[in-house]
Amino acid sequence: MVSNSQREPLCYRHVEVDSRYEIVGRFPVQEGITPLPGCYYFARDPKGRLIKVEYRIGGHIAKDTNLELARIIIEYSGEYEKRIYQNVRGMPTANDKTVYSIRLKMDDRGRRISLFNYDKEGNLVPDRNGVAQYLWSLDDTGRRVKSMRLDAN
Repeated sequence: MVSNSQREPLCYRHVEVDSRYEIVGRFPVQEGITPLPGCYYFARDPKGRLIKVEYRIGGHIAKDTNLELARIIIEYSGEYEKRIYQNVRGMPTANDKTVYSIRLKMDDRGRRISLFNYDKEGNLVPDRNGVAQYLWSLDDTGRRVKSMRLDAN
């Protein structure tokens, strides 16, 4: 469990997905600033895992022009992490015209080793690069040393 003193800030001005497919907040916003500018709010479960990233302007959920969505819901099940993309009303939305959610497979050390793209109905679908599934080989430090890209067939 992560104590309050060990927790990261809840709000960031920018968010990105790093090379290990971790969602990372950049440029923290101090608590008590009112009205809050456009920021990304992070929510974590009691284990410290990220469970939601939400874009807000002045405290209200809004569509982010960078990610083209308002919220990412993250669910964990066994060796998988699922990221579901939503609009401001909490309805499914695509992050790049076709992908409504992704599922990431983890190895026994919790490192992401593959990614699957899904459409609104939960079918495997290619992303804007024509790739439906990514398979990654990692070195001992967790860096990708090989990447295979597969289409939906």
